[in-house]
Amino acid sequence: MSIAVLPFESKGIGRSLGDIDLLDKLITAFVNLGRFKVVERAQLEKILEEQKLGLSGIIDARTAARIGRGLGVDAVVTGSITQSGQSVTIDARLIDAETAAILTARDAFSSALSLASLTRMITEAAQKIRDDLPILNGYVIRVDGNKLTLDKGFTDGLKKGMKCIVYREGAPIIHPVTGEFLGKTIEEICEVRVLEVLNNYSIADVTRTIQSSPQIKDRFVTK
Repeated sequence: MSIAVLPFESKGIGRSLGDIDLLDKLITAFVNLGRFKVVERAQLEKILEEQKLGLSGIIDARTAARIGRGLGVDAVVTGSITQSGQSVTIDARLIDAETAAILTARDAFSSALSLASLTRMITEAAQKIRDDLPILNGYVIRVDGNKLTLDKGFTDGLKKGMKCIVYREGAPIIHPVTGEFLGKTIEEICEVRVLEVLNNYSIADVTRTIQSSPQIKDRFVTK
């Protein structure tokens, strides 16, 4: 999944934290997870300037989604960092760039006011968002026009709004010298968005066709 990390709104941040580059720390935290493809800060600042938006972090969901579409990403991370006395709270939201729907929202809290605690909280919030969007593999078990039934559901961690790539395995790849089986060719079929999640299966809608029409027994993987 590709994401852009937008500036977080700072609420009540005092001088002891005001000189910290919060955006850099947020971007670094998500990059270090290895789960997301994160837009570079230079690209982000360019589109914020083009849309006459600053780095204040005061951005609503629709504006965040518009920025995400401009950057060509799947989702954007936005939120706030609030200081109250010696306590700090981070609230983070992952917003779908196409629909402006909130895919997940997480927070982190610390009663200690320090660079180390702030870094820990940012990392914790990023990890919680990652854990809410697990990488899942499964099968297409029913095709009804553009509606696909997937064999993963709520109990597996699949959530409404998540995107998946449907693909088809092809011919085996054999090492020409050793004869070792290396894998199979992969043909990407389409991209889908999960519309409805039940305990053991889900319904998804085709949002982008890549190669051909999906079929029963095609594989899928979450973005």
